Amino acid sequence: MGKWFYSEHQHLIKMTLLEQFQQIFGDRVKARRRELRITQMELANRLEISRTMLANIEAGAQRTSVFLLARLVQVLGVSAEYLVPGIEEAEALLKQRRKVFLAAQDRPVLLSKELEALNISVSSGSTLGEVLNEVRLQHKKQSNTDGGE
Repeated sequence: MGKWFYSEHQHLIKMTLLEQFQQIFGDRVKARRRELRITQMELANRLEISRTMLANIEAGAQRTSVFLLARLVQVLGVSAEYLVPGIEEAEALLKQRRKVFLAAQDRPVLLSKELEALNISVSSGSTLGEVLNEVRLQHKKQSNTDGGE
């Protein structure tokens, strides 16, 4: 993996807490939209924003205003507490992602042990993005199991 691996994926280790926070928020907006079985276009129209802006919010690439948060809560029929992650949750997921990244960077054998400890199974041909997505999904499952949304 070595130098190429690091240069191609260094943004993952440098992800800030704010970016992780936005990612969780976006995941929750997307999950709720899908639960309601509405398209991005339909939700964007109800929120009076562009579909591109909504796609960026769901991807964690765009911050939202307090006004838009209030509209999301109203249109999606959820509480602000559901959509907005706690700082501790964002920090925990960020630590997991960094741990997986660092294990993968220099020690591929250790990576498989780290993933196994997190109850994450991936195929031998999985990309780092797929692995990190599995970490995020596992964390999401744990949060829901522990009573946090």
